[in-house]
Amino acid sequence: GSCDVRQLPYQEFDRFDCAITTVPLYREIPVPVKQINFFMRNEDFNRIRRFLTNLHRNTMQDYMKPGYFFKDEEGDLREIIERMKKRIITACQLPYPERDWKAWDNEIEVLAGEEYPVLIMHPLKSRTKGTHLFVCTVKKPVLYHGKNLSMIFMIETQNKTHSRLMVFYKQIRLFLNNQAELRDVKKSHIN
Repeated sequence: GSCDVRQLPYQEFDRFDCAITTVPLYREIPVPVKQINFFMRNEDFNRIRRFLTNLHRNTMQDYMKPGYFFKDEEGDLREIIERMKKRIITACQLPYPERDWKAWDNEIEVLAGEEYPVLIMHPLKSRTKGTHLFVCTVKKPVLYHGKNLSMIFMIETQNKTHSRLMVFYKQIRLFLNNQAELRDVKKSHIN
C-alpha cells in the first residue's frame, strides 16, 4: 500500500511488515521504517534489500529463542516428541496434557524437504499469546511415513493472525525449500 504523510494516522499497520518512506516521519508508527531518496538510485535498492533481509532475519529470531533448539536428540520419534512437548509446556507455560487433554489431542503433522526431511507439528487450536518455534535435530535418523527424519519443528502459534505471523510462515517455507540452510542447521553446534 501507499499513502502520503497526511494519511499516515489512518493506516491499519497490522497489515504491513514495514514502511519505506521518501520523507522523514515525524510520528511514531508500529512497524520498522526505512527512509530512502525520493529518486531511487542503486544504493537505495541495496539499502532496501538489506533492510528487508534483516527484517525477515529478525522475525525468525523473534520466534526462536535460546533454549528452543534441541540438538542430537536420541530415541524413537514418539520419545523425542514427548520430550519436546514437556519442554514446550514449560517454556510456553501451557497446561499439562493430564489437566487439559482437549488442548493436546489434535495436531497437524506435515512432512517437508527431500534431502533433509523435516516433520512439522503444530496444534489445530492456538494455546499461546505469542508464536514460538522449537527445532530439534536427531542424532540418528528416525522413521516417519517411510522417510528418515533429520529434524522436527514444533510450532506454537498465537491465537490471532497478523502480518508478522504471515512473514514467519513465509520464512519457514523458504527455509524448508533451501537444502543448504537445512544442512547447516543439521550440522550446527547451537545448544
